[in-house]
Amino acid sequence: MAHIIRIKECQSRYQTDLQRYPSQFTRIKKERWHYLQESWQREFAEGLRLEYEDLNEKASILTLWNKAVSQVKRISTSESAVNEKQRKEDAFQVLKKQYKQEIFEMQLLWAGVKVNEPGEQFDLAELSQDKWLKWLALELPDNCFVFYKPVMYVKRAEIELDVIVISPAAIYCLTLLKGDPLSVFEATSERYWVEYIHQERRNRLSPIPTLERMAKILNQLLADHQLDLPIQSFVVAPESIIDNRTNGLKFECLDKRTFDAWKMKLVQSQVPLKYQQVKAAECLLKYCEPNRSNETSS
Repeated sequence: MAHIIRIKECQSRYQTDLQRYPSQFTRIKKERWHYLQESWQREFAEGLRLEYEDLNEKASILTLWNKAVSQVKRISTSESAVNEKQRKEDAFQVLKKQYKQEIFEMQLLWAGVKVNEPGEQFDLAELSQDKWLKWLALELPDNCFVFYKPVMYVKRAEIELDVIVISPAAIYCLTLLKGDPLSVFEATSERYWVEYIHQERRNRLSPIPTLERMAKILNQLLADHQLDLPIQSFVVAPESIIDNRTNGLKFECLDKRTFDAWKMKLVQSQVPLKYQQVKAAECLLKYCEPNRSNETSS
């Protein structure tokens, strides 16, 4: 599960101490899962409660367990046809799903998202339904930092980027190309792509300018601060196919044929957080603050 260190214009706790919070998040997550496993072995371990530091996540494992069992009971139309072992396994799978949702909401809170506060531009309920953000948060490994559509301030210009993932080995610029499972995207030019779906031909704006702008900005900022991490750009279409016919452009396509392999390569990497990676993340976080970035860029 990745570290979501910036969402749009939200003030992340990672910005106060990027050296401290990654290890703290990983520890809390592992402890939560450890106690969850214990509760499963004991089945109904009454009174077991877990707390997250500085947050109000105090839901007991017993409460989660009871919710899981009740969900399975509602799903099952013929309880007599389901043996007890299978019922418990089904309940455990539901419990795992609830655990992941709980961790995701914790990630959002740590990223500075507010809990349905009046007047807030982004709230927990809204962003917790964002499937792309949820995938980045839960499926990428602990050694990745994620900037989700951050607003950055470079030379007094306000610039909204797409997704930036900083791993120990590289920085990935990602832009999502939404399509249906039957969509085929034809990358024909820098300005327009074509989507073929249900025997229709639809023109789509090319994602290339977004990627090029992100890569250009990041290259400049890293160079200004003597940081050396390779930058790779990807158009991502997890449910569709991309037929890339462009030449000489510095980006790659991840579609339903290649997306899982790319993810597994990241997940299987056991490399810990690196010095250059942390410094690069700290550098970009500074440019998410208008006053500090303007001082740096002047």
